[in-house]
Amino acid sequence: MNKSKVLLLSAVCSLFIFTGCEKVQGPEVPQSKLTAGKVQQHISKGMYSSDVVKALGSPNIITKDRTGKTTWVYDKVSTYHSKTNGGLNFVRMNSNDFIISGGILAGTAAALKTGGQSNFLISAAALGLFTLFNTSSDYEYKTEQKTLTIVLDFDENEQLQNFSYMYSSF
Repeated sequence: MNKSKVLLLSAVCSLFIFTGCEKVQGPEVPQSKLTAGKVQQHISKGMYSSDVVKALGSPNIITKDRTGKTTWVYDKVSTYHSKTNGGLNFVRMNSNDFIISGGILAGTAAALKTGGQSNFLISAAALGLFTLFNTSSDYEYKTEQKTLTIVLDFDENEQLQNFSYMYSSF
């Protein structure tokens, strides 16, 4: 095997080994259309409860006090899950990845100097397999939860007196 074939083969092996991480997300869940922006845009004091239902939909909780005033609460929670695949890449390399990369480069240089193409192919394949099995569990899992709570106070005539909302992410 001549040097050009060895270099081409080592380039192809390096391409497979040094592929970047791929972001994989779970199944897509339809998101609620209730947002803080929608509240700011469509809700104002003096609105009737029927108009609020048209704008925001049905509330989660409705309470009524002794004077006839009603409080509506909208409480929406969204959870996002994401996972990043493991593997070597130059953006997120750990110390183990640097050691393996150095070993591959040193093995390539030594094999090309001594002319031992068959030894090089065996060592490159072994290092490649070791790398794939060693970094296959190098995953990053992330979970993010967002909540939106809206509180609307209506008078006895079902007109909106006051409203507030809180948005949080953790």
